[in-house]
Amino acid sequence: MVAPTFLNANQSDKCFLSDLKVTGYTAPSKNSKGAWSGGCQANEFVLSKLNTSGLSEGDYHWLDTGTVGPGWFADATGSAIKDGAESVELEVGRALWTAGSGYSIVPAGTVNVKDIAYKTVTIGKVAVGNASPVDLTLADLTVTGYTAPSKNSKGAWSGGCQANEFVLSKLNTSGLSEGDYHWLDTGTVGPGWFADATGTAIKDGAEKVSIPSGKGLWTAGSGYILNIPAPEL
Repeated sequence: MVAPTFLNANQSDKCFLSDLKVTGYTAPSKNSKGAWSGGCQANEFVLSKLNTSGLSEGDYHWLDTGTVGPGWFADATGSAIKDGAESVELEVGRALWTAGSGYSIVPAGTVNVKDIAYKTVTIGKVAVGNASPVDLTLADLTVTGYTAPSKNSKGAWSGGCQANEFVLSKLNTSGLSEGDYHWLDTGTVGPGWFADATGTAIKDGAEKVSIPSGKGLWTAGSGYILNIPAPEL
């Protein structure tokens, strides 16, 4: 899972599929019999655009076979994308699934230099990512969108962000969770990141949890906003 870190030069909050290229494969070439070999074939590199519920809303194939491509296509046979790759919008802050071992996505455009406020709108997992061109830490990320905690007439705290209401999962290079972190703001605990829903401190602190540039993350917490700060360039 990756998050594009560049914006289209003519846009303020998005890029397009046409702004992304794929490298890392052997260029296609003709053999002694005139047949093409090498290149990027069939399902060797696939990108899935995800909706706000974290589900695929479109798969796109990079092909460079010598006779087809290089470029993005609607399927592994080389069918053209309706209205072209330049019509496929990629929202800044939203992550993408990729499949293709050993390949690289190369973005083009303008470096993102603004804060990103990404609102989750489902109770399920949502794919977001560090769309900043610089590495961040978990401590750089904050969560808003909830009612601030307050004491009731009996002196008990209510409101705030409780238990499992907002969870962020950091993913490894295989797209699997390598750590879950909970944002809590209960009046007695937080606001901040914790290792679990009970408020256990993160070992060495949130500032030691790295979020590399382009890194994809799962979030869960409907109606909450994950704030990714602008880079200090």
